[in-house]
This record gives sequence, structure tokens and C-alpha cells, in this order.
Amino acid sequence: MDLQALLKTLSQDEKQALINLIKTEGMNNHNEATVYCPKCGCFHFVKYGKFKGHQKYKCVKCGTYFTEYHNTILHLTKKKFDLWKSYICLMFEGKTIKQAAEQLGICIQTSFRWRHKILSILEQKFMNDTVKGIVEADETFLLEAHKGIKGNKKQVRKRGQSNEQTGILIAVDRSNNIISKVYGSGKISSDEVSKVLKGHVEEKSTLVTDGCTAYREFAKNNQLTLKQLVKIRKNGVYHINNCNAYQAQLKKFFRKFNGVSTKYLNRYLAWFKFIRQKNDIDFLFNELILG
Repeated sequence: MDLQALLKTLSQDEKQALINLIKTEGMNNHNEATVYCPKCGCFHFVKYGKFKGHQKYKCVKCGTYFTEYHNTILHLTKKKFDLWKSYICLMFEGKTIKQAAEQLGICIQTSFRWRHKILSILEQKFMNDTVKGIVEADETFLLEAHKGIKGNKKQVRKRGQSNEQTGILIAVDRSNNIISKVYGSGKISSDEVSKVLKGHVEEKSTLVTDGCTAYREFAKNNQLTLKQLVKIRKNGVYHINNCNAYQAQLKKFFRKFNGVSTKYLNRYLAWFKFIRQKNDIDFLFNELILG
């Protein structure tokens, strides 16, 4: 069989699917060809005993000792490989931290740590979109929360935008690239717009917002055309309907958690973004966690 000729007949998506399949098979069977030195990238290594139940290796080139899960959240874990995959599946099925712990036979503290290790990976590796073309931007707000800390329940005393609510800036383009990040609290400022969007909006794009003046300086400094909708919802092809729909779905997603601590909010924004854009557990495990 001429594999090279066969590969040329595959589309780009089919080639990527084949690559992911090969990687998945390698990971599931603990194929040593998927292991490489985390320091120098060399694939030439020898087995060097076991450490906490995991195979240990020594790089022939630089002498570094490592396991196949070095620099991943599975490094030094005492739990089985498949238990993590089962946990991720339960997490994306909507199971609570307590429910996942009970079903897998782990303690609640371990279940909590695992969730946040997974979410931290999403925050680090899945929040780097660049938006372009027609870019819709708007803010949404969630009540500041200190979930898990006794005596810190906070009630909103002011209606609308206030320092008692956490502000989230969301920007989406027409290709479903998404930026979502906590900017602070209350009404957004020019500096906060720049802090979230700088480096993530391609030059010569068109930024569409409501009448908020904080976007004007950012658009001017980054060679963007600014279209602001003041007292109107749509101006030809320009609107922020996609952004508003994303905000509504985001708030629905948050309601099932009965509150999310403000300090973890960006992690949950990454989780929701992953569900909207990818929602592929194999990709999460093989490409982001083990990758």
C-alpha cells in the first residue's frame, strides 16, 4: 500500500483526525514512542526503574530523569491513568465535585483539586484566541462571590453596574473566535479594555460595541475601525447579537454551580469557552493535558 499517495487524498480535517487517533492509541497503550525528554526533546532514553508506580526514564543525551507524565498534571499522581479520564468524563457530564468523588471512590478534596488542575490547564492553553474581521465586544456582570469561605456571603446593595459585581469582557468574531476574561469590577475603563484585548485583536478589524466610551482609545491606538451602536441595536451588518447570546448562555452555565468563587472565575470562563468551541474530551486529555 502506498501510504504517501493515500495521505495526499485526505482533507486537512481528515489528516488532523488521523494524527489525533494515532496519538490517542499511543497514549492509551503507553507506547514509549510518545515519550520524550522534557528538557532537550530527545527521543533516545532508557528505562530507569519506577517511581510511585510510574515508569522512570533517563535521557541518553542530557542525563535528565523523567516519567512519561513529567510536566503534566499527572506527574507524581498516585491514581491510575484511567481514573483521570473517568473523572474528566464525569466533570463534563455535569457531575458535582461531591458526586464525582463518590462515584470514583476518591475524597472530596482530591476531586476539588483535580477539577481545578484541569481547569487551570484550560485557562493556560485554551484562552489565546485572536479575533479579527467584525469583532463584537461587550461586558457582562456576575455578583462577586467568595464561595467556600465562611462568613463572606455578599448581597448586592446597588442595582446595575457597581463595584459589588465582577465585570467580564467578552469579544467574539464571526468565525467563533472568543475572548472572555475578568477585567475588574464596575464600569470598564480604557486601561481595562486594553489589558484584556491588547494583542488579541488583529489590526484593521472592525470593533463593534455599544456606546461605552472606554473602547474609543483602544480602537484608535490599535488601528481598528470602531462602530458604536447608540440607541440602536443594529446598523447594517454591525450588531452585538452574537456577543449578547454568548453572555446569556454563559450565565445559564454558571447558574448550575450555585455560584462560582470570583478568584476562580477565569478558569470557569475557559471551561465554557472550551465547551462552546471544542467540547472534545479526547482533545482535552491528549492535546492539552498530556500535550
